[in-house]
Amino acid sequence: MSRKKILMGLLWIAIPILLMGIASKVNAVEVPVEFTYDERYSPEPVTSVAIKGEFTGYQVIPMSDTDGDGIWSIVLFIEERPTKAYFYVYVINGTITQYDPNNPPVG
Repeated sequence: MSRKKILMGLLWIAIPILLMGIASKVNAVEVPVEFTYDERYSPEPVTSVAIKGEFTGYQVIPMSDTDGDGIWSIVLFIEERPTKAYFYVYVINGTITQYDPNNPPVG
């Protein structure tokens, strides 16, 4: 079989798969979700809080406590998935990871 025929066969397989992936992203609905962390849950004094998880690509995203009340927050736009939960943790002081005390992980 020629190289050209093999490449054409692969394209016939790859293009529909790519289009399905693009279509699923086009139909995806992102909704604003506010995440909050109350520093009273921390085992030590808090100097910074961040969040990381599936919806951040496991990148650490800093949160803020603009009014100094000990409630750290961030609003993220995440894909709405009514039948599946997202995994995420809070990162306290850059090193301590803690599950959301108000939203424990589902086993």
